[in-house]
Amino acid sequence: EIHMIIESNPDGRAIAEDNRNLLWRKNTRLGCSFNNSYLNKGVDLNRNFPFKWGLNSGSSGSNCQSTYRGTSAASEPEVRAIINYNIYAESVFPESQRKANPIAQIDDPYPDDSTVGVFYDIHAYGNLVIWPWSFENRYTANEDSLQAFARKLKSFNNYALVGPNQPDFLYPASGVTDDYFYGALGAAAFTYELGTSFYQDCSTFENYINPDNQPGFMYTDKVSTKPYRLVKG
Repeated sequence: EIHMIIESNPDGRAIAEDNRNLLWRKNTRLGCSFNNSYLNKGVDLNRNFPFKWGLNSGSSGSNCQSTYRGTSAASEPEVRAIINYNIYAESVFPESQRKANPIAQIDDPYPDDSTVGVFYDIHAYGNLVIWPWSFENRYTANEDSLQAFARKLKSFNNYALVGPNQPDFLYPASGVTDDYFYGALGAAAFTYELGTSFYQDCSTFENYINPDNQPGFMYTDKVSTKPYRLVKG
């Protein structure tokens, strides 16, 4: 089965559509008291997920910064709507494959033969494929499988590989989606940075982004039942 969340930040999207020069990324939570606070309000939802939340190396505790992580893990309604403990995300990926204590067991691999599911977070922009860990430049215990998966995706779209210890690794980012879906739920998790512009033109999407990435999504469907094993086959 395939689940799609078409828009995870509707309030932020409304600002981005009406004020294109802002390149808006946060939601619209009030709180920043800095001058022109309208332009600085909000929480970065991709720093608010409840895995390795709150690290200063990969997010900001200042509510006026673009990577403000919020007051607590999953403090934001948009994030809670996605994870919705034991109702949505945690119901999609089997409870039986989760670790009893994901942080304490962070160096234990998920089993190749029994772990199911793939997660993608779609962003703009940069033509990048990102995989955990993101909270620091560090391999996961399933690095061989995740990197093999990423390289297969690259064979379809020729995007840069931005996983741990790759030459194109960007920077630490904590409380992010792919760390949560991998670390807490066991899914093979990736972030796509699609295209070459924050506001991509339709022609580029239709002629390049869509045809370049459809084969990778079809491949994902084929390996999703045992991603950590099948991608190495």
